[in-house]
Amino acid sequence: MIIAVILGLLTGPYLVLTVVHRVWGSIRIEPHLRGRVSLAIVFVFTGLGHFIKTEPMLQMLPAWVTSRE
Repeated sequence: MIIAVILGLLTGPYLVLTVVHRVWGSIRIEPHLRGRVSLAIVFVFTGLGHFIKTEPMLQMLPAWVTSRE
């Protein structure tokens, strides 16, 4: 499920920006910029997940890590 969301976040903005580029010719969005925007959205999404869902992240840490809780 999470993989599908991440793939959607990668491909969705890329496709939207591609359509914007093709429909409005005056707006020039290069393919590498579309990829950067999509990847930035994925990084923000996963970063927020680390702060919002802290309990599952704590369970992945080994027991010897200090200040685990």
